[in-house]
Amino acid sequence: MIPESTRAWKNRLFSLPSGRCPLGELTLAGAVRNSRGAGALRPRIFGQWAFVYLVAGSGVYEDALGTRREVQAGDWILVFPELAHHYGPRPGNFWNEIYVCFQGPIFEQWRASGLLDASRPTGTLCPVSFWWKELASVLKHIGQKGTSTLEAVTSWQHWLGRVITNQIPAKTESQRWQEQACRLLSENLSVEDSNGRTVAKTLGMGYESFRKKFVRHMGVPPGRFRERQRIEKARQLLQSKRLTNKELADTLGFYDEAHFSKSFRRHVGLSPRAFSRSLFPESPPHEKMRPTTSNRKVHP
Repeated sequence: MIPESTRAWKNRLFSLPSGRCPLGELTLAGAVRNSRGAGALRPRIFGQWAFVYLVAGSGVYEDALGTRREVQAGDWILVFPELAHHYGPRPGNFWNEIYVCFQGPIFEQWRASGLLDASRPTGTLCPVSFWWKELASVLKHIGQKGTSTLEAVTSWQHWLGRVITNQIPAKTESQRWQEQACRLLSENLSVEDSNGRTVAKTLGMGYESFRKKFVRHMGVPPGRFRERQRIEKARQLLQSKRLTNKELADTLGFYDEAHFSKSFRRHVGLSPRAFSRSLFPESPPHEKMRPTTSNRKVHP
């Protein structure tokens, strides 16, 4: 039986501010009637964060870490950027959903602190009649004319924080380990430790055991996490002053300029020069920007 409040559920997109801010951005938000979910034919990697709230119907969520959850109206799903997954209603069934896609360094900090944990990709918000209206109200507020990207991101953080913290019990020993591992991987970024072997040794673990445990909680290998931290540091440096690729590569411990530039483009979607030009549009005319394309994905 479809709840009375969702019988008139319609497909729609919510208006969002355009552009990025230092914290991140919301890229897409909407409501879907009779959703087919995502990754039905084969597991997919989305490349962004996505929050999906089921308003009616039921189905299943599965991911590459071996998590499998039955989900129904009132449950939410949190999609991690690099974690292969699929979710959706069973054949012959349906669900209605409301979703928000987002990305940026602030959410990576949430992950590093344990607030976003790949071992907890689902949760529950009941009653449905209250929470979907709450979420829709937040998105309507974010979409008002004149709202900046910064205001949108902070509003979304506030709402997401209410959701996540309601699901998190007191910190366990495992969560404290996770925070320590992330802190160590984020330190001394100029020192070459591409796979986190030094951190594993510091924690008194063999590398393979450390890698598996880290992936189980974070959804990414320690080397990929550390690389992302280096790129986020590069973004921060570029936001404060103009630096050459060589200066950034040397500062952040990359093998050479090409290695740094390739990693930066993979994570940010722009070359370092294009990113810098977007921050400082009055750059001298001889600093020509090479054309780039963004691989942003825009469906949860």
